[in-house]
Amino acid sequence: MIQRRTLLMAAGAATATVAAPAFAQIGDKPLRIICPWPAGGATDVLCRALGRELQGAYASAVVVENRTGASGRLGVEYVKQQPADSNAMVIVSASNFGVHPHVYKKIPYVLDDFTPVGTICDIEFCLSVGPTVPAEVTTPQDLIRWVKADPGPRGQIGIPAMGSVIHFAAYRVAREMGLDLNYVAYRGGLPVVQDVLGGHIPLGFTQVAEAQAQLSTGKLRIIGTASAQRPKTLPNTPTFKEAGFDAVVPEWVGFIMPANAPAADVRRLNAAIRTAVDAPRLRETFEKMNFKPRGKETPEEFARIMRQDFAEWAPIVKATGFKVEE
Repeated sequence: MIQRRTLLMAAGAATATVAAPAFAQIGDKPLRIICPWPAGGATDVLCRALGRELQGAYASAVVVENRTGASGRLGVEYVKQQPADSNAMVIVSASNFGVHPHVYKKIPYVLDDFTPVGTICDIEFCLSVGPTVPAEVTTPQDLIRWVKADPGPRGQIGIPAMGSVIHFAAYRVAREMGLDLNYVAYRGGLPVVQDVLGGHIPLGFTQVAEAQAQLSTGKLRIIGTASAQRPKTLPNTPTFKEAGFDAVVPEWVGFIMPANAPAADVRRLNAAIRTAVDAPRLRETFEKMNFKPRGKETPEEFARIMRQDFAEWAPIVKATGFKVEE
């Protein structure tokens, strides 16, 4: 199903006249942001927030299209099939090009099918526990001792998206802690948090924002975050790095266009995204969602990051033996 919404249409005549020189550089085509995830989700919210900032800064109109399915792969494949000058870009993450090629037997695209534009933010993850875990378990070391005392039932951990960065980030954290956990698949982070809260599963590994929203219940505790620094919204929650574990595993989010997209358009769009990342409204969205702003990489730097991720995730995925036959 395709859901197409125009974010912000062309402004009034006076404003349009002032902005006309910028619009003339790219013609009258709207910027099409393809979101491979459903409307209303975190990725969709991010696309629409960015679209508001790019309106007038890059294009006379910005449209978000939700093209969902196949763990985000359908939206990426759709952009691959678009003309080079279609002014279409798709939001992607490290899962798409760093992990999925090592997980899925068949992927209908490779990095060379696209033109990297730039990054926008990092998503950060955390490990949380619920009411089945004793209150005295407050640190990673406490958790290690508790799980190892009865690893069968205590070693179950909910994962929102098997075969993605968050899955293998959880694996890396567990490996650093010396734990052999049982990964339980869920369709999204919120169901994971709900089952941890309900005592159906002891551990959960989700985006920070998804767990943080339930801290006020008093039933959920975040044991550690897989980030380089403590999230601003969790100043009292240590990172796994602080606890002595080499487990800094954020997931970048960025945008790509079809292969051979006009170089001038890519440069202008990259510059517009760099400016947008510093805009107060977008920063407010980042803070609410616990996303760490990026956006300063050039298209060439972004391409290097994507290729580096592909190489770095290969041995980690291989070590798990996890594969999806599709």
